[in-house]
Amino acid sequence: MLSFDFTPRSLRVLSVDDQIFTNLNDEFLIKVYNSHGDYIRAIYYPFDKNEINRADLVNKENRDLYRNVIQKIDLPEAIR
Repeated sequence: MLSFDFTPRSLRVLSVDDQIFTNLNDEFLIKVYNSHGDYIRAIYYPFDKNEINRADLVNKENRDLYRNVIQKIDLPEAIR
């Protein structure tokens, strides 16, 4: 499955003290859970997302397969 920097994906990290940190990469919101899965807190920081268009994505990509996919897929609202 192809993955792009602009598509949301879930990230998870386990800390040395067994806390679980999760987020979706489309916003700066990190949720923290204890080792039992109980919610502890959240870390949030608002930021402006950079706008980009399809042509910029295609020109940035150097792999033919990815370039072809970018030209055909539905893009998020911020990318048009």
